[in-house]
Amino acid sequence: PAKDKERWELDGESDLLGLISRVDEWFETYKEFIEGDCRRSDGRAEVSIAKLREIVQKGDAIQVNFGPASLKMAKVLSQAEKWYAKYESLVVACRPGEIGEKVALKSLKEAVEDANENVGVLDLKEANDLGDMVERIE
Repeated sequence: PAKDKERWELDGESDLLGLISRVDEWFETYKEFIEGDCRRSDGRAEVSIAKLREIVQKGDAIQVNFGPASLKMAKVLSQAEKWYAKYESLVVACRPGEIGEKVALKSLKEAVEDANENVGVLDLKEANDLGDMVERIE
């Protein structure tokens, strides 16, 4: 009878519904970073490298390929990590409360410019912090 059909569950149906729910939750949680290409707007989302890692790791933990969004975030993370590897000593030296080596204004500007040109479609928080320092100095 028709009432019995409503209670039927196909093999794997609950697993699939669970995956869909996890993907929806991932998209909703990280929507501001995932949606659109913000390179041409003034309102780019700011994200730290730690947050990028979290986004990518949580996306990778969902055992399904959900397309361009996860690839986009992985690419931005890769770009951000390359940038950070290049400028790590500068970022560390410029953290609040750090007392260390002197930092050249030219180096700060170079790091900020490099991030703006080479780190995807989001503003990297670490680079923005350096940019704020440049503004205070100038």
